[in-house]
Amino acid sequence: FVPEDLAMVSGSTMDQPTRLGALEGMDVWFARDTRFDTPKANVFVGLRPPATRASARSYVLTQLLVDTINTNLNAWAYSASLAGLDYSVYPHLRGITVRVGGYNDKLHTLMNRILVQVATPELTEQRFDELNSFSEALLSQVDPVMLAHGNLTEASALNLARQIDAIVLGNSELTEVDRSQVRHLPDTETMVSIEVDHPDTGYTLYMQGDNTSFEERARFRLLAQIISSPFYEEIRTNRQLGYIVYATPFEMLETPALGFVVQSPS
Repeated sequence: FVPEDLAMVSGSTMDQPTRLGALEGMDVWFARDTRFDTPKANVFVGLRPPATRASARSYVLTQLLVDTINTNLNAWAYSASLAGLDYSVYPHLRGITVRVGGYNDKLHTLMNRILVQVATPELTEQRFDELNSFSEALLSQVDPVMLAHGNLTEASALNLARQIDAIVLGNSELTEVDRSQVRHLPDTETMVSIEVDHPDTGYTLYMQGDNTSFEERARFRLLAQIISSPFYEEIRTNRQLGYIVYATPFEMLETPALGFVVQSPS
């Protein structure tokens, strides 16, 4: 993973990503960025299979599969970090995203190792017998997208896309997965209770913003920062109403919100 070529690619920094087209059905986006004279880049690969949203069970299985992949990657992740590379593999509402960042020279090496695990994860018997068949079915249909940003050329971005296609998408049927939406809560839908077999009580007050503008999102984040400390002090310290108490920005997709959380055995 140790970088050997630290040269900056030629060309000026691009103000925003440009779409290079659909390579084997995968949307490829690219933005050269050399403004800080740092030979680093980031690549995001979004794999969006319809199977993730098929049911609550499918969504949980996706999370378990990502957890297994990350466990398998831990064996050599430290070596990559020492060489200036980092990564994350995480689930979201439409599937799985793989992100790799750091020195661009060996970025493709790390990406390839991760993609092999995503395509054919090593599942032990202890890590959920149900998962094996699900992992094979997960990428049978997929809506892929990629963003490459940083000290990269268009050619290297397209080459990465070809590697993704060869390792992960070779046997996949391409499809379209609609963008997830946040529901506008009607006035009549203000309370949802969930019965669980646990002695604690957890309560979350969710307060949704009016729109998705940057101004509204900034207001909610600032307000959460202002409220967080006094909310904890009043509910946890003074009233002692719960042992887990916090106020936080509760943004989902681009919809701003505040979340007030209290958990208590009484």
